[in-house]
Amino acid sequence: MKCPSCHSQMVEKLEETWKGPVYYDVCGSCRAMWFDMGELDAMGTPVYQGIEAMARLGRAEGAAEPTRGCPRCDRWMDKVSFLDLGRIPPDYCPKCHGFWLDAGEIGEIRQELERVRLQKAREYDPALSFVEALLYCLRPW
Repeated sequence: MKCPSCHSQMVEKLEETWKGPVYYDVCGSCRAMWFDMGELDAMGTPVYQGIEAMARLGRAEGAAEPTRGCPRCDRWMDKVSFLDLGRIPPDYCPKCHGFWLDAGEIGEIRQELERVRLQKAREYDPALSFVEALLYCLRPW
């Protein structure tokens, strides 16, 4: 498979995740990543709806027209919203349901999911909020 950004050959990688082994594709040149349907969910922190369901909800507000084709089927991919944040706009193929992430975006998604997970935990567990506040006050300056 060829990278739609720089046209280099992509390499299949394996990562052990909370859902088991996941094979995904990485560009050897620009480090962008392709995730077939289901693979992106397995790579992130578990959340209620799943990453893919949240990202498929609609085209990112103010997104430019599609600029690259899907590495699987060549259909134009759309920039989609992720957790209502414009700073993490993955490309999504509406035909084969895969996701294209530029270099570094998987790390941003994982950080955002962890932030959301902790926020939800605080909403349901006031003791967690208290412990976090206490730890913040006790941190070394």
